This record gives sequence, structure tokens and C-alpha cells, in this order.
Amino acid sequence: MAFLWFMIYYTLCSLFSTTISEQINSLPGQTVNVTFKQFSGYIVSDDYYGRSLFYYFVEAQSKRSPTLLPLTLWLGGAHGCSSSGNALFTENGPFRPAKDGKLILNPFSWNLVSNMLYVDSPIGTGFSFSNTDSDYTKWNHSMTVHENMKFVLKWFEKFPKYRNSDFYLAGDGSAGHLIPQLAALMLEYNQHNDAMPIKLKGIALGNPGMGTPGIDTADYLWYHGVISQELYTMLKTVCSYAKQFYEGHHGKFSKDCQIVSDKMDEELGEDFEMDSLLSPNCVPSNSVASDNIIGSPCLSQYASSYLNKREVQKAVHVNKTRLPYNWDICQGALKVEKDAYDTKNFHTLATLLKRRTRILFYSGDQDVSVPVVETRKFAQILAEQFKLVHLQKNRPWYNGFQVGGWSDAFGKLREGKNVTYLTFASVKGGSHFVPLSSPSEVLILFKSFLRPS
Repeated sequence: MAFLWFMIYYTLCSLFSTTISEQINSLPGQTVNVTFKQFSGYIVSDDYYGRSLFYYFVEAQSKRSPTLLPLTLWLGGAHGCSSSGNALFTENGPFRPAKDGKLILNPFSWNLVSNMLYVDSPIGTGFSFSNTDSDYTKWNHSMTVHENMKFVLKWFEKFPKYRNSDFYLAGDGSAGHLIPQLAALMLEYNQHNDAMPIKLKGIALGNPGMGTPGIDTADYLWYHGVISQELYTMLKTVCSYAKQFYEGHHGKFSKDCQIVSDKMDEELGEDFEMDSLLSPNCVPSNSVASDNIIGSPCLSQYASSYLNKREVQKAVHVNKTRLPYNWDICQGALKVEKDAYDTKNFHTLATLLKRRTRILFYSGDQDVSVPVVETRKFAQILAEQFKLVHLQKNRPWYNGFQVGGWSDAFGKLREGKNVTYLTFASVKGGSHFVPLSSPSEVLILFKSFLRPS
């Protein structure tokens, strides 16, 4: 018995020591002191293959214990795009880097209402890596989902006090594929682990790329007067933007798609931003970039410059080899096999709704790559297939005295009252990365989502 107690004590001490060693006391360039704790490091998701996923954890800003607030895992969009760079330092994290390398406090950080956990996933993304060379050439969507599941379980071993927290998944873009699949895997896990279930409450998807239900980028560009009739016809009959996106992530363009892509560059301009019809490009003379760091079009470049600094990498406990390491937001070494963008999500999302897992779709109405009408149509089809009642029909929601966008809510009668399970909300003026372009608006949506009706 004495030996058993010794082993328990030793294990707890080891966990505590590891957690303390991964705490971030201060970040280079940090201009203000903060009361919330931050941790970063690696979770080894697979010992045999040597797969290590980089995480960054930000405790909630709260006068109460952070464990009383929800825990949200953020997953980045396209395979190869880093959550630590794309989201943590450009979208909804507590800091945003300025051109001079200083960190500015983000007044609309999501850790105002939730503990936030970011992970660079899959391996080969951001600071995450594998010791197995074949992982970088034979990786697929399913592997990402299962590695993320192992990551979550092992992270809870390192931070057990959050095991009973309400749990949410959130992300944007191609995370629209990953998150529903991961949520379904968690529900399956819970069926066999009643004693220690993951308290999954909902998923929030921003401008999620989940398949085109009839309204696509060509329609959006045409109706906004951006492209010619000739290019519109080519996008509809020769090679769609979705097909260009797919081929671009799996080698080179086919002959037809190359012709259409060249025509798009000719009409739109090679520097046209598909993320937003309104957002300016990052150029040295851009006054927006220098005057308004919160919505700066240069923020990705600032984040990349910041995370490539040796002192920053040391502070966040990565690259301990002291060798030069070129970090990039969306140019990882991973090559993903063709199933990555093929997943059909209607069945998976319906499964989540049946298990009373709430879903929020939010969509910036200036996004060109995943148009707001596409996401709205997807939500309507999902609600119809699951026979949800249209509880709230296209009403404005507000950011202070200003209309922030419009929303629809779908649900069912439960225990004598209407309960919302599916919400669609547009964000007026929002881009593909809504927390970057419209941080105050999306924080309102996220805060509301954490308070179920």
C-alpha cells in the first residue's frame, strides 16, 4: 500500500513539474502584465512514430477559477496552416504582434469568456512534427482526426483539472471538415468511457468549407460585379473555383483549370484577396496596417516575423536544438492525400444534432472563397434533413447600437420549451477569418453560443 501511495504521489509531482516547466511567464515584446496564465509545449500523440503536436493554452480572464469556465479547442483551417500563428496571434488570442515586434493586448480575445487551447495540427504544421519521414508524404484527413483525439486525451492527462469543464470545438475554413469528425469521435469515445467522458457541448464553425450546395464563388463574384460573363461561364462549365482549390492542394492544375486560373488572375489581379472583397492588401504604404493593429492586413506577416525570432521560440518552448528554424503560417512540410477535402459532413453533423451537440455556423459576408450564401444554404439543408423547427427567422443581431449581422436559429421542443441546436449567423463586413476582420462582432456571437437557450 505504501508503494502504491508513493507511485500516486510521484505521478502527481511529475505532472505538476511538467506543467510548471511549460508555463510562459512573459513573452518577448509583451508590453502589459496579465493575470491569466499561459502554457505551451508538446503533446506526444504517438510514441512509436514520434508525432509531437505543439499546443498553446491560455487560461480564461476571470475573477473566478478558470476551471469554472468552458474550455475551447481551436483547430486551424487548411492543412498546413498553423493555429498558433493564424488564430492565436492574428484572430482570437490575447495578443497581436505589431510591426516593431511588440505585443498589443487584444481587447476582444476569446479567453475573456473561455479557456482557449490552440494546437498546430496535423504534424508538419507550425511547430508540430513527426520523426517518421513517411508521415509527411502519406498523411490524410482521417489520420488528422485520430491524432487530434489522442492529443485531447493526453492533454487532459497533463491538465486534469479541466477534465470536467464544458468542452467546445471551434475553427474556420477547412476545419469545417475536421471538427465535425473529431466531435463524432469524441461522442463515440464517451459511449465507452462513462466514468471520464469529454463534456462536449458544441462546435463553432467560421466560414466552413464543407461542400457547395449550389451557390459558389462564381455566383458571388458575378453578382458583385467583379467578373465578366465570359469568366463566369468558364467557372461554371470548365473549372470551378472549388476544383481549382482542390487541385492546388494536390499537385498542379489540369490544363482546363490552369486556363481558368490565368483568366481569374487577369480579371481580378494576382494580388486579389479571396478572403475578403473589402480587405486591403498588405503593402508598405498601407495606413491601415500601421494605424489599426486589430484589423491590420499585415498581421499574418507580423505574426510570422514574431514567431521566427529565436527568443520567442525559446519562450514558447520550441526548437530547443538552437538550430535555425523557418516557421511559416501556411507552408508546412506536409503533403496531404486526396481524402482531405472529400469528406461529406451532412451525416456527421446530423449525428451530432441527434446527440444534442449544438452547432454554430458564423460567416463573414465579404468572404469570396466560402460565400455567406453557401454557408447559409448548407445550414438550411441540414435543418430540413434533421427536421428542426425554424425558431428564429433571419433577425438582426447587434453589436452595441449597430447591426452586426443576421441570424437564423433552428431547434426542437425539449422538456416543454424550445431549445436551439443549430444557429447560422452572418457577420456584416466580415472576411473569411472573421475574428481578424470583425473581432468585437464574433466575440458577441461566441459568448452567446456559450450560453445555451
